[in-house]
Amino acid sequence: MNFRIFYEKLKSEFKISVAYDHFESKPTVPFIVFLDEGKRVYTADNINYFKFNNIRVELYTDRKNLELEEQLENFFNRENLIFVDDGSTYIEDEKLYVHYYHI
Repeated sequence: MNFRIFYEKLKSEFKISVAYDHFESKPTVPFIVFLDEGKRVYTADNINYFKFNNIRVELYTDRKNLELEEQLENFFNRENLIFVDDGSTYIEDEKLYVHYYHI
């Protein structure tokens, strides 16, 4: 799945602001940002057999939102996207929680 398709599916599924890398103006909370973290390439015998994008997904909320986190995880599962849940942190300056996923 390329970044454009991933973006469109997130927008369609969640009906909240979604952006690649950053927003041009301040979004309404909650919102999702996803970023390219490079590619992983599987090689053997001097041949690249398979490559895929590593993507970091950040879910921003004004309060800890377990329901929205579960919805996002269910979305990853339905789309057959293997993910790692890296937990949440509170950003004091922004008064926001951010939950990190890597897919």
